[in-house]
Amino acid sequence: MVKPSRSIARGTPTNPVVVRILDCAQTHFARFGYEGARVDEIARDAGINKATLYYQVGDKAALYHAVVGPLLERMADDVERKVNREPTAESRLRAYVGSLAQLLVQQRDLAPLLLREAVDGGEHLTDAMVGNIARVNQALRIVLNDGISQGEFRAVDILTLQSLVVGGLFFYAGAAPLRARVATLGSHVALRAGSIPAHRLVDTVMDLVLRGIVSTRDDPLAGGDDDALTIRSN
Repeated sequence: MVKPSRSIARGTPTNPVVVRILDCAQTHFARFGYEGARVDEIARDAGINKATLYYQVGDKAALYHAVVGPLLERMADDVERKVNREPTAESRLRAYVGSLAQLLVQQRDLAPLLLREAVDGGEHLTDAMVGNIARVNQALRIVLNDGISQGEFRAVDILTLQSLVVGGLFFYAGAAPLRARVATLGSHVALRAGSIPAHRLVDTVMDLVLRGIVSTRDDPLAGGDDDALTIRSN
């Protein structure tokens, strides 16, 4: 378990030096990961010395937590707020996908940061940070379970669908540089070099997901199967 490190006060920093440090740190952690990022290089890019960085923010762990912690908290808050104001399972699912897609567009470092942590097993995340990831997962689980119990969705394997939706969004966002590189190999490569707008990404994901989970009247797995729900939500 990673213990919270001594770091700057919680909330949005107003000190311009701290803001500059965190901006540079976010870029370095997203590009090189926790292990590859170097505090002296972050300080250099922020235009300060390492002693000032330690004084203003803290050590490397504190720096990482000050960058990643607020991103994960914002992600969880945005998802819950947007999902909870929708009336139907389908509109709540769209709100969920839309919230993540919009955040990934606005915070382009979030995808590589979390993809690295996924591979590392969350090695550098505190329990509070993992808890915010759990909030995001739970929001989708509730939407899908409600849709199944209300007969809107088929009884599908929720963990698999969750992995496809969340993993797909994060991989799409994180792989943008690779798509651009692959596209340079020639026009015969059938990969989009850039990134589509968030609303089109949401429409595409929703179209694919809904074609797989929307219930039909003749579907024997459409709601009411408590045993299936219990098994499929584990």
